[in-house]
Amino acid sequence: DRYLPAVLGDGLRRWLDESIVRGHIAAAGFLYNGSLKNADERRLQLAVEGRDFALDYHPDWPGLAKADVDLLLDGDRVVVRTERAQVYQDVALTDIDVAIGSAPDSSVVLKVNAKAKAPLPSALRVLRESALRDQIGSAFDEWSGKGQVDAALDLSIPLAGNSAPSARVHANVAADYVELENLRLRLEDVRGPLVFDSATGLNGRDIQARVFGKAAEINVSQIPGKAVLVN
Repeated sequence: DRYLPAVLGDGLRRWLDESIVRGHIAAAGFLYNGSLKNADERRLQLAVEGRDFALDYHPDWPGLAKADVDLLLDGDRVVVRTERAQVYQDVALTDIDVAIGSAPDSSVVLKVNAKAKAPLPSALRVLRESALRDQIGSAFDEWSGKGQVDAALDLSIPLAGNSAPSARVHANVAADYVELENLRLRLEDVRGPLVFDSATGLNGRDIQARVFGKAAEINVSQIPGKAVLVN
């Protein structure tokens, strides 16, 4: 953090220092506009073009790797944009925006938006190892399968205080099969949407599948904090 302006708040400086694990700076620029005496009358901007960055943006979520980033520090706000990055070894992220700034109540909030493409086992791993587990529970611990998941992520994570994070994940599943070992059920040729929202839980309607060799429509529902139901 030797290149960060000294006027940065401790929280923002700490986040930058801890979140950027490694990477190479291809170019950087610094802008100071305003008074040299009065801090309220000045604006600081730091722009960084980075290569092969690893970013651990929050300890409760899997970090990003192999990211070519454009980072902008603008006053008390940070925005990181990258076209592509990787989670684990096989989860591909695209159109990624990571931002940290002040909410209307003056709290500091981290926001992440991205699209993801992952093999089904790795998508299930994210559910088990991220903060989503606190809201979904252990239902997916005994799910396995083979297939592909395409998803859009929208996360809002307070960095201080007791406020709960909010998440919305809209996924489309295309799986050869899904084993629900806790329900002793095997679904084949699974196609359909699953939506998780912190406010409404996990829901999926009219998911197409084959059960015991016959075509079926599967509905998945969950009230936040309750068990996942499959009908």
